[in-house]
Formats: sequence, structure tokens, C-alpha cells
Amino acid sequence: MASKIIRYLTIILLGMLIIQALPIFIKKIKEEYFNMIEPKTKVGLICVNDMIKSSGKTCKYLKKYFEDKNIKAILLKIDSQGGYAGSSEAIFLEILALKKDFPKPIITLTENICASGGYLVAAATDYIIAAPSCTVGSIGSYLGYFKLKEFINNWKVQYEIQKSGKYKSICNPFTETTKEEEELLKNVSESSYKVFLENVAQTRKLSLKDKDIWAEGKVFTGSQALKVGLVDELGTRSNAIKKIKDLAFIDNKIEWVKADKQNMLEKLIDEDDDECAMAMSKILENCITNLLSKKFINHY
Repeated sequence: MASKIIRYLTIILLGMLIIQALPIFIKKIKEEYFNMIEPKTKVGLICVNDMIKSSGKTCKYLKKYFEDKNIKAILLKIDSQGGYAGSSEAIFLEILALKKDFPKPIITLTENICASGGYLVAAATDYIIAAPSCTVGSIGSYLGYFKLKEFINNWKVQYEIQKSGKYKSICNPFTETTKEEEELLKNVSESSYKVFLENVAQTRKLSLKDKDIWAEGKVFTGSQALKVGLVDELGTRSNAIKKIKDLAFIDNKIEWVKADKQNMLEKLIDEDDDECAMAMSKILENCITNLLSKKFINHY
């Protein structure tokens, strides 16, 4: 009885795998067939959307596409208001390093918003195309924190803290911020802003003397950004395709190489932690195997 159940389960699982794999297999055959009839040139497509909280996934595919000799160019599609300074800068520096080691064109297309850290990422690419009404810029830096000391005092809540290090409780919302702490935070923000300015000025060939024009946290439409030198062209996807073909000397059609879709497990864990996702998948597989083993095989 147990052996029959295992056999039926095996058949069902194999059937499910075949059903899932069949469309992919057919699609692959069709792609290979049409590619033989009408060869296409591969171009990598990477999307940077929403808040930039981590650099891992973007850097992973940048490295993959730059190192792949079959991929002749990369299109970076940005729709981001920015995010963490460190993650944005990590992507910026990764693009510059990869461009040096594996020279190939990489351009940016932005339709809605390319601001702050999102713009820093775009600034590392060879060419920026923006929609006329797109929001561009916001080159600046800030540190924000809550002050809740009066709030807890009104509710007669006592808060005590023991610290080692003069500035260890800086930005703590339940304590008063001293003048020295405010000065330290200001210096941190100014230092971050200075690095941001220098990076953009270097890659976009802008003068730091004119930073009042193109920086200082100002936001622009795509049309305004073109005038101050933050973008190179106004346009859409068609313009981006044309520019890629010009820079990469592509005469035929483009085959877009896109990032793999995440499975549910990867979404539940961390989107950048592939090793963790694989480990969790293995644990889940072992659990199912052990469960079947205890349920059926040991009861012969």
C-alpha cells in the first residue's frame, strides 16, 4: 500500500514538473529557431525601482551582464527616488569598476523619477535619457530623526540610558540633542553631500563652481535637467534602443536579457541573499523527504 502511494506521489510530482517546464522548453525552442532565421544581439536590461535599500541584486546582474561577452550593451531603467547613501554609492562604484574592466555601453532610461541616490546610479552610466516630465536631480544629503522627549515627559514616562562613548546615544529620540551632537550630524551630512557632488561632477563633467545651478537638492523636470547637464537626451524606450544600437554598433534586432524572476521563497527571505534562499530550499526539501520517509517507507 505504501509503495503504491509513493509511486502515485512520484507520478504526480513528475507531472507537475513537466507541466511547469514544458512552456519554458517550448519557448526556448522557439527562441532558438527564430534566432537562427533572424539573429538578434543580446542586451542586458536591469530595473532599479523604488527606494534603494540594498545594492546586492543590482550589482549581481551588472557583474553578470558586463562579464558576459554575448551581451553587447546594458540598459539601466531607473524609476527611483533614491535611498540609502551607501547602497546607491556601491552601485555607482560597481558600474565604474565594471566599465573599466569589461568595456561596453551602458545607458540609463528614466520615465518617472530619477532622484537623489537614483540619480547617482544613473550618473555612472554613459548616457542618460529622460522623459520630458520626469523628475530628475535632488542632489543632496540629509539626516532626519524624531524628538520625543517632551512627549514622554507629558505622559510621565521615565527613560534612562547607560552609554559608553560620548556620542553613542546620538539621534536617540528620547534624549536632548546637544550642540556638539548637532554639529557632528551636520558634518556627517556635509561630508556625504561633498562626496555626492564630486561623484556627479566627475562623471557628468559638471563644474563644482556651478553646483548652485545643478545641485543643492534642487529637483528638475527632464526638460530642465537637459539644460543644466544632468541628462543627455529627452525621449523614451525607442530613443534608448536607438542609442544602444549606435554605441554598440548593433544592426539587427535586440534580444533583451532580463533578471530572473524571484520565487516565493526568495521573496520571503532577502532578495539579495541567494545562498540563504538555496539553503532554505534544501532544508525544505529535506523536511519533505524525511516526512515521506517516516510516513511511508518505514512502515513496510
